[in-house]
Amino acid sequence: MKAITISAPGGPDVLTITELPDPAPASGEILIRVKAFGLNHAETYMRNGSWGQVARVPGIECAGIVEADPSALRDSLRIVRRRGRVCQLGFLGGLDPVPDFNPIADLPSGVQFSFYGSAFVLGTRDFPLAEIPLADMIAKAESGSYQAKPVRVFRFSEIVEAHRAMEAGQAAGKMVVAVA
Repeated sequence: MKAITISAPGGPDVLTITELPDPAPASGEILIRVKAFGLNHAETYMRNGSWGQVARVPGIECAGIVEADPSALRDSLRIVRRRGRVCQLGFLGGLDPVPDFNPIADLPSGVQFSFYGSAFVLGTRDFPLAEIPLADMIAKAESGSYQAKPVRVFRFSEIVEAHRAMEAGQAAGKMVVAVA
């Protein structure tokens, strides 16, 4: 597989496109065929060494298709005990990444379900979940009148330019890298 790797701590130029072996998910992991990924300022800290030694392939979020699920995600969810907890991370793209997956239907009764909200503000006093007009947002998305789009989409080969734009404060919204 092609991956963007950090060749050494430094600026955007240390990001290189590298051929790596295809990953194989271990027990408790899934394999996602990445179609696109969002850029986050945290990745600049990973890249420049501020956070010490990090994963060779940086990244925090992605969108893609689940290609292998050796851990049987639904089976794992069904065995969560009453008063157990499940946290969903970064599932903003709808149900298609895991065909027929519905976290509410797939969880047993009495399980606490939480999710990661952008910028750690959803669910706080200033941004209460009860005031988010989810039904209106879904209706607008289904009708096609509301379409969340990134402010800029880079090609995979433009990763260095994307990091330069992010560091220069040129984002003004979500920047995404499309994987060909």
